[in-house]
Amino acid sequence: MNEQEYKNLNVDEVLEAVREGIIAAEEALLFEKEGKARKSLIEALEVLVNPDDEQVKNEENSEVNQEQQKLVTVKFTANVKVGSNLFKAGEELEVSVAEREAFLKADVIG
Repeated sequence: MNEQEYKNLNVDEVLEAVREGIIAAEEALLFEKEGKARKSLIEALEVLVNPDDEQVKNEENSEVNQEQQKLVTVKFTANVKVGSNLFKAGEELEVSVAEREAFLKADVIG
């Protein structure tokens, strides 16, 4: 496939051509970066060219999400309303790491 033929393809047609082996993902990526530079297509082609990079990024995001979801116990230093629940100073509650950060910023836990 030459560059002129490539330019006439839409995003779905380019991805289909790569899947069918009509054009290599690397070649399509070069054509795309030099030509139309469609961001969504460039991202999809980069995943095809470097699948390990995408897997590493997904694993890192998963680890961050898991860390944010861990529960920690906090002890309130002031009376606090969380949703529809009221907590008095001295009471404890299990919250996510992200919630703990919010309570720290609000200066209601020690």
